[in-house]
Amino acid sequence: MKVSSKHKEYLAIFFVTVIWGSAFSFVERALQTFNPFQLIIARFIPVLPIFLIIIFKHRKELKSISTKDWILLSLSGFSAVFLYNFALFTGQKFVNASIASLVISLNPPTIIAGAILLRGEKVSRNFLFGVVVALLGMIILSLSKDQLTFDWTVLFGILILLGCPISWAAYTLLLTNTVKRNNPLLITALSVAIGSITLIPMIPIGFPQGDFQFGFGWLYALYLGIFSTLVGFILWNWLLLQRGAARTGIVVYLNTLWGVLLAVLWLGEPITLQILIGAGCILIGVTIAKKFG
Repeated sequence: MKVSSKHKEYLAIFFVTVIWGSAFSFVERALQTFNPFQLIIARFIPVLPIFLIIIFKHRKELKSISTKDWILLSLSGFSAVFLYNFALFTGQKFVNASIASLVISLNPPTIIAGAILLRGEKVSRNFLFGVVVALLGMIILSLSKDQLTFDWTVLFGILILLGCPISWAAYTLLLTNTVKRNNPLLITALSVAIGSITLIPMIPIGFPQGDFQFGFGWLYALYLGIFSTLVGFILWNWLLLQRGAARTGIVVYLNTLWGVLLAVLWLGEPITLQILIGAGCILIGVTIAKKFG
């Protein structure tokens, strides 16, 4: 039976959001074996050859990439590979997978805020209102369960995790024009490959004396590398070509849904009233900021 293009889009949306939403649970499991710095290496170095193969397949297109674009690719690769993942993995040492997935839902409005700052555009009231509501949600998540005081450990983790939307916004904005001028798949592969290559000299620091700690942690890291990084980005680029950036960007909110759901079902994380209220504020605020800002 032939699958229609619309059904292919829905399948791609399902798989990419499940893959990216499940990443938070896999990170939490992997952090039982690795420290954040080791996990960055374990996630990207094993899949680096695959990205190099993609680049080799499109090698004829490399000539059309300008010097300026190579600089932007290097900066974006460092931001997406090292800064984003260091913030994610370090932050998840202090908060659970559910809260991490909620903080990452701030990616879209952070990109909009970055674009506004770079272009010097006026900030709308709706955008500011949405951001304030989302921040209120994070404050609620940071409160102690027993009294109206901050749980400083959770707050510290959330503050670190805010590096994720900031670094993702940097990655997106740095490559906005580069992607328009070149093959999106090639640009993604180059950015990730460049960021991953910079990790190679750090392997002896992350794993001194070749202590690679083989075990289940590597299986979780390989999932993050193969599915969350490689398959996820390929599906994402395909959806961008089929649906456009605006329609595709909306589906990232499903990542949070899957992130919370899988954390509950697999990791056994509790869903409390506090998390529901905080999550509601964040998702409503993000929606307002993105849709009406």
